[in-house]
Amino acid sequence: MNIAISRSRLALVSAILIFLLLHSFGVKALQSTPSPIVGFSISPTNPHYATVQENGLLEIIDYQSSTLIGTYFIPLLFQDIANLRLDGYTPRAIAYSPDGRQIAVSVSEISASGVIYLLDWETGEITEAYNQTYLRRINDMSWSFDGSKLVLALQDGGADQLILSSVEILNVVSGELEQVLIDRSFIDNYAFTVVDWSSSNIIAYAHQSMLLLWDADINTEIESFDTSAEILDAAWAQDGNRIATLHKDRTLQIWDVNSDLLAPLQTMSIAADNFRSRDMRWLDDNLLAVNIWTEIQIWNVVSGVLEEVIETDNFVLGLGALANNEIAFAGPQSVSTYSLVDLRTPTPSPVMTATSTFTMTPTASATYTSTFTPTPTPTFTSTPLPSSTTTFTPTPTDTPSPTPAVTCTSSAANPSALVSAITAANANGASADTICLTANSTYSFFSASNSIALPSITTPITIVGNGAILERGSGAPQFRLFNVTASGSLTLQNMNVRNFHAGGGNGGAILSTGTVTLDGVTPTNRRVGSAFPVSKSYRHAALAPT
Repeated sequence: MNIAISRSRLALVSAILIFLLLHSFGVKALQSTPSPIVGFSISPTNPHYATVQENGLLEIIDYQSSTLIGTYFIPLLFQDIANLRLDGYTPRAIAYSPDGRQIAVSVSEISASGVIYLLDWETGEITEAYNQTYLRRINDMSWSFDGSKLVLALQDGGADQLILSSVEILNVVSGELEQVLIDRSFIDNYAFTVVDWSSSNIIAYAHQSMLLLWDADINTEIESFDTSAEILDAAWAQDGNRIATLHKDRTLQIWDVNSDLLAPLQTMSIAADNFRSRDMRWLDDNLLAVNIWTEIQIWNVVSGVLEEVIETDNFVLGLGALANNEIAFAGPQSVSTYSLVDLRTPTPSPVMTATSTFTMTPTASATYTSTFTPTPTPTFTSTPLPSSTTTFTPTPTDTPSPTPAVTCTSSAANPSALVSAITAANANGASADTICLTANSTYSFFSASNSIALPSITTPITIVGNGAILERGSGAPQFRLFNVTASGSLTLQNMNVRNFHAGGGNGGAILSTGTVTLDGVTPTNRRVGSAFPVSKSYRHAALAPT
């Protein structure tokens, strides 16, 4: 009897252990450090991550083999080298360059000063890219997509002082601050602390509830809008079109910059006992990881569903996606990973063939065991009809489908012919017209009507460039190329549009209150005399050419 009880207790204990093991599956420790971790970044090109510690030691780890790639020392001001003791200066942020070769490390003192070092981890060379000791503290930084620049959130002053906060672009080659995006003075001790640079070359930065967007191609602020709640963090998706914002009111919002930005695509409410955010990262096109102090929440931003909550032993300093279907996160003195295989492996959708009957496997009966094996997803199979019933089964062939040729409504071999073709297309009313240009030709415009080179677009018109160049001729007065009215829809394909000048108005090349679509279009040397280079509709299209 005693043996039976012991065995039953052993079975119960075993079941509990199996349960705990299964629920912690995928979590493993990769690194522990003697000094507190203050910065964490994952390489975008190699299976590496980097940590920088409070004492200035930077370590690069190969997370696939769990081996140390290299150890480097980041110079810290007023440091007792013998004892690795600091006097106020500590690393604050670390970020891999897009090519994965350089690592930027910002070192700041708590009041107002900062230095940025660049480490080439392949050569071990450390260079000073920026030094504003006693002048400016670095709150945040983000690399440009080509790796030549960093956008910095800078702050002067501190407690009981007037805060002077700015967002500026640093050229990492010259070490010069070459562009000031915004420079304001605040008396409410609020500074710019969030910056992020997208793959579409748009910089996002936040002040309280306002999100501002800067187009780095044309060096102009293109959008600012109120998200209705103070922004704690912002992160661009990999596509460069969507941005996530995390708010003090415990909401997470997803915005599409190609929309009118009047409302978010998705709003999610975050439940957490201790709501303090330190980092937020996109794991792929659908999954977003949000660091909520001592836990990581993984959200499906398409469905708005909280997919997973990862509880941690201590607060999380940084996180990111690894190349092996795992998420890595850094705590005060350790780095751990968690498997995302279950989240990233979608449940197969039932495959159904349209027939008169079908059978479903498995049946409705279910057996529950003590193991934690997921119940199989029902598989739908079709019951074949008698041979007399006609079935439609496509037969695969190796013959590719032909690409439909462009049907040209009209052709235009020169600027005057293009004027005539657009005039004729507008006269066709709502019917769509396609105008084809001569391949690789240059169309130079020297005059305009009402500061527009071509007739206003009032109907659906597509212009196929075939590699042509449309330009404002040398010595010509200032004018735009296109004006698209509210009833108009303009699609430009495969062309270069250059040198057009709006003078004192909006829209360097195109002014639009209608719809504009760019497909393989390169606009260069557009010039404007006011805040926006193009109209609102065109600006959104220009951010994400089809």
